[in-house]
Amino acid sequence: MTMATGKQGIIGLVYAAIAVGLMATLGMVSFGTRAVAAEQRVAVFPFELLDASQDDELIPKIRPEETQRLELLTNDLKTRLSANPTYTIANLDGVAADVKASAPLYKCNGCEGDLAKKAGADVAMLGLVQKFSDTLLSVSIEVVDASTGRVTGSYTAGVQGNTDDAWLHALRHIVKNKIVVEAVSIGTKTP
Repeated sequence: MTMATGKQGIIGLVYAAIAVGLMATLGMVSFGTRAVAAEQRVAVFPFELLDASQDDELIPKIRPEETQRLELLTNDLKTRLSANPTYTIANLDGVAADVKASAPLYKCNGCEGDLAKKAGADVAMLGLVQKFSDTLLSVSIEVVDASTGRVTGSYTAGVQGNTDDAWLHALRHIVKNKIVVEAVSIGTKTP
């Protein structure tokens, strides 16, 4: 996942946050393209946090509750995908050290495809929470074809509120209304 960084990137993120925030007041927002084909082995990488609200901090800190929420999102995504016969979750234990060394994956310039391939997966799913303020965030999932490195799906949902429920609501919206729906639309079946 390629994300803009630096002052210009942050300005763009602020504009995006305002747009997502406005749309989120009208309901959950998501954008996407076709993600996966039938019976895919998926490498679900740990969700990461890009906290634009701390850009002026010398040493940005991730709050312990946000670290727990990132783990919560990762585990919930795996659980929801596992419940669908379209997906098999790849074991990332064999690439854990590589994942850690490559972090953050949203800045690794395509390493997620190679890591997914090394884990025996067909596709990689990367999760990113972008925090614009304490109450305005977005949850994104990017799907990458492991063999080509091509992004095959990109989904974002706006979040108003910095709670477990708010973060999970955004993730569940993306999975239920985008990832699973698009899998069905290309000829697979869900339970």
